[in-house]
Amino acid sequence: KLNGITFPYIMWEIAKTIAWHWLRGTQCLILDSPLLIESKLSRVCNLVVVVYTPYETQLQRYMELQPQHNLIIFFW
Repeated sequence: KLNGITFPYIMWEIAKTIAWHWLRGTQCLILDSPLLIESKLSRVCNLVVVVYTPYETQLQRYMELQPQHNLIIFFW
């Protein structure tokens, strides 16, 4: 349900960012956007690089950044 609410706004912001840089002739734009492929915005990119990190590493990094929280996190 949350994705249904936030997704359109996130996609609008990503699209605005891409358009803004395209209009200004930016030669290289790096987007850190997990939704880039799901949203089909990857079609306007010349190159998409996916960086994979094992679950254990993701969890370790998250816990180092948020040690005060006792949460169970699921990555896929």
